[in-house]
Amino acid sequence: MLTGEISEAVYANLVNLEYLNLTANSLQGPISNISTLSQLKEIQIGNNLFSGLIPGDIGLLSELQMIEMYNNSFEGAIPSYIGQLRQLEKLDFHQNLLNSSIPSELGLCSSLTFLALAMNSISGELPLSLSLQSSELSPYFFTNWTELISLQLQNNSLSGEIPPEIGSLTKLSYLYLYRNLLSGSIPAGIGSLENLLELDLSNNNLSGQIPTTLWNLSNLQIL
Repeated sequence: MLTGEISEAVYANLVNLEYLNLTANSLQGPISNISTLSQLKEIQIGNNLFSGLIPGDIGLLSELQMIEMYNNSFEGAIPSYIGQLRQLEKLDFHQNLLNSSIPSELGLCSSLTFLALAMNSISGELPLSLSLQSSELSPYFFTNWTELISLQLQNNSLSGEIPPEIGSLTKLSYLYLYRNLLSGSIPAGIGSLENLLELDLSNNNLSGQIPTTLWNLSNLQIL
């Protein structure tokens, strides 16, 4: 098992590296100057002891397709610069100490198929704005995520209503929004997610009737 911190000099000498997998070790300390790995396509450093902020310069790695940083002690905000990663398919920050809101720029990652932000202290409302010039909340945060297969936002402090536009994520197989502070009714648009296998909205402040469209989900295995 690998231990200790990773020296910045290591990154400086690996400029042609495309795949970095350090999963399941006891590596610690912050991650910095990662932008020197300009050819990187996948970074997998889950199940370690890394801490500090998620480096903003990760948004400069334009070739990135996968980011796995789950089960560490990263804190603070999700860098808005991740929105520049238009080839990003998988983003997994679950089980960290992140305590900000979901940046609106994340909606620009239109190639995402897997998003896991569960088990943090993420707050703020859903939906969030995609507009980079506006601070207003609008119902279009999900409209660019049409390739998503798995959306995992459970165990946070997300508030507001579930946007009806969630029905546009027609490729979703897994939708986990449980243990948040979401309120309002369950949108009828969820009934359009015909590929759903698992849907968990439990432990929120939802109210109203269960929409009849939910019974259209003939592939559903867990509700």
